[in-house]
Amino acid sequence: MDDCSLARRLERICLERGISWPVGSAAFSMLIEAMHEAQFKANQESGSLIFQTYRALGDSAAYHLAGLMSDSDEGMAFEELKYIDRSVSRFRTTVKRWEMEKQWEQEANE
Repeated sequence: MDDCSLARRLERICLERGISWPVGSAAFSMLIEAMHEAQFKANQESGSLIFQTYRALGDSAAYHLAGLMSDSDEGMAFEELKYIDRSVSRFRTTVKRWEMEKQWEQEANE
């Protein structure tokens, strides 16, 4: 296991769900590859990656994907997502919690 926060988080997800790390790691990798392929092959019929993620994985996954694609809640990905489902703004509370946790960690390290 690599010593990075994402790897630790993914390992915890696997552990919480009773999935071995090699199986979970392969599934995460295949998901990212599938999303890359979907974005590459997207057209008018299939819709954007945000729309496809919303339909395949739900509103939370689509919101967090938009977060990866934008610097702020005002980015194009969020605008598209708000057009698909205005209720996704409720996930902003998760990001606010992360902001507080980050601030607490920084203060603890000072």
